Order: sequence, then C-alpha cells, then structure tokens
Amino acid sequence: MLMTGRRTVSRIDRIFCADWGKEERKRAVYEVVVPERLVRRVARDVRTVAALLGYASGLGESALVTFDAPIGVPESFIDAVRRTLWGHRVRGFLDWLDLASLERCTSADDWSLVTPFFKVPRGKGSLKRFEETAGRHGVDLRRRIELQTGGKPAFVTGGIPGSVGSAARDIWKGLVAARRQGAQFQVWPFEVPAVDLVENDVLIVAEIYPRAAYATALIDVTPRPRMSVSKTKAAVRRRAIDALLAARWVGANEARFENVDEARANEDDFDALMTAAALLRCRLEALPMWSSPLCSPASEGGILGTGSVDLTLQEKKFG
Repeated sequence: MLMTGRRTVSRIDRIFCADWGKEERKRAVYEVVVPERLVRRVARDVRTVAALLGYASGLGESALVTFDAPIGVPESFIDAVRRTLWGHRVRGFLDWLDLASLERCTSADDWSLVTPFFKVPRGKGSLKRFEETAGRHGVDLRRRIELQTGGKPAFVTGGIPGSVGSAARDIWKGLVAARRQGAQFQVWPFEVPAVDLVENDVLIVAEIYPRAAYATALIDVTPRPRMSVSKTKAAVRRRAIDALLAARWVGANEARFENVDEARANEDDFDALMTAAALLRCRLEALPMWSSPLCSPASEGGILGTGSVDLTLQEKKFG
C-alpha cells in the first residue's frame, strides 16, 4: 500500500501500456511499477498479445494491461447484431467477439455485421460510402468517444490517416485465442465493474487513449483539454519528454522515468511512455482514470486516460 499525501493507492501495483502498431516491429510496451513510482520499458519481447499477457500474469501480482486501440464496438452495432444475427446469444461486445470471424470486407457494398472491417479505398467519399452501407443496417461506425473526439472508427484498417482497425483486430484475435487457451484475465469494463478497476486481484485488460494521456502527463493545471503532439517529429518528442520530466507533478511525487532516450528516438516508445506516465499520475494523485458518461460495460467499453481530461474543451496542441 502506497501513501500519497492523504490518499491511499493499493491493489493494482503494475500497469502495462502498449503502443500497438499493425506490425510487431512498430510496437512498444512500457510498465508502471506503482509502489516504486517508476516508468520503464519492458525489457523482454512482449509484442504479441499472448506474450504480454503471459509476462504480466507471471509476475505474481495484480496487473493492468492496456492497449492503445479500441476494445469495444458502437452500441448501434451490437443492437443490430441482436436484431439480425445471433439474437439473445449476444449480450454485448465480448459475446459477439467470441462468435465473430473478424474478416475484412472488400468493398462498401460487401460491408456487413459479419465482415465489419474494411480498408478505405482511394477516392473522395470512399469512407462515406461505408458509413452509408452501415447506416442501412442501423449502425453508426463510431462509438461515442470517437464522435466526441473526431477519432476514426474501430473497423477501419487502413487507407486514411489515424486508422486503428488493424491493431484492434490483432488485439481482439489475441484476446480470444488467449482465453480459449486458458489464460486468466478479465476485460474492463465488460467483466469488471468500472469502479473496481484498481481494486482487483486479477489480471485486467483495458483500452487507453494517447491524446488524453498527453494532457494528463503534460498539463499541471485543470481543466485539461485533450492535447495533440506532433510525435512523428523528433524535435517535438524531445521537447515533450523534457516537459514531462520538468512537470510539477513529477517532482512532487518523486516519479522516475527510464528509457527516455528510446522515447525520444521513436514515436512508438514515445506513446507508450506518455500513456504510462499519465496512468502513474492518476494512481499517485487519485485522479479519475475514465470518463463515466463514455463508459459502456456492454458494447462500447471505456477508455483509460479520459477521466482527468475535459473532452468538451478545444484540443490544445503541444508547443
């Protein structure tokens, strides 16, 4: 148990923050050791879902494993599935995931509840055609969080900047395979009550949101808007890391960061370190880790890193 002023931090002692690119070489995982107030890069190769879950579960302590890709689908998607496919067998996202093929369709005309993933072809209005097809099924392709923040739909695997579908598919397939092989974990907030996130003794998997994490890690004052960082630019990454190390909360909590040179060197490590820093701050200062209005324990899930940020404010650009 760790005391921070008048606040008490307990149970979840280790947090893993994974930046999950389409290719394994574009993945990085940083860990938060809460009692030591330490953020560092995971030394071993954990660039598959099975490897990361296996490493986390083998530590012998409660742990939270987070991925920077969607874990959940729009509520309208699950509603449509219930109406037309498996009916009462699908109570929410995890039930659908256990039955789904996760295959990718080839065109907007082929989009369906069975093959919801797609790559946006070249040409003006290509994404809109997929949105229109989904709309005929009664589906909005974006979750509430994506509607509020301008994020891309979880089903888009490529063709437009910021697509996250390839990473989502890999993670979802990995979770299904791990569970079928007997791995013991629970997915938040579908299987773990939202309020019990850090009060469990089980391995928990959850979603993170880097743009919310940037703000929590880098902005001392409140209210905090979302923050964008031009992370592809080395000079910007260096300035952002310097700002993190100089932040008031870091000094006040005696937080420590290792592997900062790696985070300065590439955007994958940068995102993993920044999300780890944000969740460490949430644990040390008892900041809310998620936004209750955006937390859906049936279909859309919840995103860690949104609770200490005011998503109604205009996004701020770092530097």
